[in-house]
Amino acid sequence: MPNGDGRYVLESLRACEATKHIPVIVLTGHRADDRKQEMLSLGADSYLVKPTPFDTLFSTLLPHLGLPASEACYDH
Repeated sequence: MPNGDGRYVLESLRACEATKHIPVIVLTGHRADDRKQEMLSLGADSYLVKPTPFDTLFSTLLPHLGLPASEACYDH
């Protein structure tokens, strides 16, 4: 990212009243468990490591989209 890393973006979103409610799903190549715990403690809603299977990404995004939870409704 040209203006900071994911931690900077997450902290910035959480610090601003207008954006602190936006769900944040971290999608990263960082596999270290301490990094995951750090991002979750800073307010990330989920932490996924690349490569992430589509079904995992889809099931992680779905609750934040306000759509029905049944995957049977979606052709993916």
